[in-house]
Amino acid sequence: MDKERKQAENALNFLSESDQEVVILERQCKDLEQAYKETKAAIIQTEEGAMDLRKSVAETHEKSKQAWDKMQEAWLEWKKLAMRRDSAERRWEDWRSLNKNRMQGGT
Repeated sequence: MDKERKQAENALNFLSESDQEVVILERQCKDLEQAYKETKAAIIQTEEGAMDLRKSVAETHEKSKQAWDKMQEAWLEWKKLAMRRDSAERRWEDWRSLNKNRMQGGT
């Protein structure tokens, strides 16, 4: 039981320590998504020709690719942390449930 309790405590500590980081990473993802959209829009406005051609150029432009890559990297970091937090939350809830059942069962 000490091992389970230690794991639950570690999970709860991780959750409390990573609260701010997960919010910052999520905000960064949204900011980079907006930057990607703005980059494409700026390229579309500076290109000439039919709209389909301008959109195509914007999609394949080096600046768009760089903005896309930055957005994807930030999303991956945010998602990895969010998934680790989900695992920690489940570990904590499992321990709480198990502990509650033990108390009710008298064992």
